[in-house]
Amino acid sequence: MSEVFLVVQDLTVRYGVQQVLYPVSFELRQGERLALIGESGSGKTTLAMAIAGLLPASAKIAGSIRFPALAHEPRAGRDIGVVFQDSDGSLDPMMRVGDQIAEVIVTHLKTSWDKARQRAAELMQQVQIPDSQHRLREFPHEFSGGQKQRIVIAAALAAQPQLLIADEPTSALDTVVQNHVAKLLDGLVRAQRLTMLFVTHDIALASQLADRIAVLYRGQIVEIGTAEQVITAPQHDYTKALLATHVGLDWVKQPRLPEIDGVL
Repeated sequence: MSEVFLVVQDLTVRYGVQQVLYPVSFELRQGERLALIGESGSGKTTLAMAIAGLLPASAKIAGSIRFPALAHEPRAGRDIGVVFQDSDGSLDPMMRVGDQIAEVIVTHLKTSWDKARQRAAELMQQVQIPDSQHRLREFPHEFSGGQKQRIVIAAALAAQPQLLIADEPTSALDTVVQNHVAKLLDGLVRAQRLTMLFVTHDIALASQLADRIAVLYRGQIVEIGTAEQVITAPQHDYTKALLATHVGLDWVKQPRLPEIDGVL
């Protein structure tokens, strides 16, 4: 059995009087892919950013986040790569995309800029952007939405992290592009044997990309298990409701979709 990479124990997060995460505990093994699913506001991104060490200073954090497989404190960008939902917000519009990828390499791997730019071209090729030697000199506005998200993925992988956190990386894309990016991400994670935390509200996508699924509801993990267990034999009412509200391509119109109770 693989080594335990991440241990989250009784983690809570609050902003002022508003508690966002209640005691959350789980483990993630090296090379494992875990999906965090739940509706907007359930605490998925807060949990992911807490693990990455990227919560704002205003967040009050209690509990522990440990990385037993690392001999040092994890470094965002080096040990942990992060792919955010909004590629436009992740990329500097005034900076060439090749330099944005190369900057990660220079900062964390201490290579020369020439070597870093060459590696950036290789990474752009890996994320299926053709003519990468030429296109690394272009700016973000010269790429489509799907291509920009591929560049963000390349930058997240540039420093050879051990953990990749993908925070709803396909939700801003149309269905066809979303499928292509998801398959690309899946292939890269498998090929590089990365540990991955995949944040999504799409339970079908989670079942395709993850070994295990953790269901968040009102800031708590209400169910966790293998993807097959959660999809085929859900135990919690909220998980059952999420599955009931999933609309597939073969969906036949019903008088009314099922509803999930929220928080007033």
